[in-house]
Amino acid sequence: MFNRETILKNLNSENYYIDKHSLDLFLNDWKIDSIYEDEDGLEFYDDLSLEKVKKAMRIDYFSNDEFLNELKEKYNMFWFYKPIK
Repeated sequence: MFNRETILKNLNSENYYIDKHSLDLFLNDWKIDSIYEDEDGLEFYDDLSLEKVKKAMRIDYFSNDEFLNELKEKYNMFWFYKPIK
């Protein structure tokens, strides 16, 4: 099980750079709920939650118009498909 701090450490160790505020947004936007909350209000998440956050970050990153335009200019590529946000 992971709490938000351990999720941040795990993501940063795997080169997913995110801050606490952005993680909160991902958890809310992607409707990733905790599986347990202790008596102090600390929320815990499972392995699947961590994988969902990683997937959300990849989708959000690769659907970013600036990122796609940068690749297009750098590699002279044309896009036939653009992920939907």
